[in-house]
Amino acid sequence: MQIGETMNSRCRMVVIRNDAGMEVTLCDFGASIYEIRINDKPMTIACKDFEKWMYTRSYFGKTVGRIAGRVKDAKITISGNEYHLDQNDGKNTLHTGKDALCYKPWIYDVHERRVGAVVDVFYML
Repeated sequence: MQIGETMNSRCRMVVIRNDAGMEVTLCDFGASIYEIRINDKPMTIACKDFEKWMYTRSYFGKTVGRIAGRVKDAKITISGNEYHLDQNDGKNTLHTGKDALCYKPWIYDVHERRVGAVVDVFYML
């Protein structure tokens, strides 16, 4: 097991590799899985231009937010109270809207175990 960390001006990334040829790259921007590779072959679908990937409207590998999915007409009723949400998918809300968790910085801790590794991610309000 190998664990490496890189950092650029916008985020931290951790790369975890095992002896079987699997590699996972995680990003603290949006608690995202940036890439999964097996024997150096990509297994994920995502924009490989990092700057485009950070702000793309596709949510490949990203933690989408408090609401995962589409909310019709950007309105939701909870306990008799109607709430209006961001319209970011036509007249609907998709994955919480423009303030979704996939556009927020997260904190992660990596713990190497006897066999494998554990990554805990936290969002701080």
